[in-house]
Amino acid sequence: MYTLPPLFYLIYAVMEPISMLSGFLYIIMSPEAFLAEQMPLTPEQTATLTPNAKASLLQLANCYLLLSMCSTAVLRSAGEECVVRRFLFALLLGDIGHVKADASFSEAHGSYFTYVAVGADYFFSPSEWNLLTHGNLTFTIFLFLSRCVYLLGWGGGNARSQGTIKAKSN
Repeated sequence: MYTLPPLFYLIYAVMEPISMLSGFLYIIMSPEAFLAEQMPLTPEQTATLTPNAKASLLQLANCYLLLSMCSTAVLRSAGEECVVRRFLFALLLGDIGHVKADASFSEAHGSYFTYVAVGADYFFSPSEWNLLTHGNLTFTIFLFLSRCVYLLGWGGGNARSQGTIKAKSN
């Protein structure tokens, strides 16, 4: 049975599912606060939780819960490295989409990452970021980079491994 190297196991099978479960619980317990923390608001702005926004947040919460459960199940029970590698590659693509989802799309400026949505002053001042911004950017970028390290074979992952399919014997 294949097991991830200890550091990667800690990151992907423990820390990441706990992080996703935390996101699920935060949205379920306080969708208004979750919405308000997505982007910094000026004093005159308020985050309005419309029925559409609430439905979207609850769907996001469900995705967090689903990913947490899938990560836990796949990474703790996969018998072949190729299954783990393919799963981590899918999550790597999700990391890109997650950071890109924090983008602002402007007809005048094209598509830019988070710094356009929040403004350069805020983007280049990580000490001013709230916990949610760090979760959306810092932690996601960390996960992306660590997945690259693993998938390239550095730190214990085998970059050339395709895994083998073996029949279960009892």
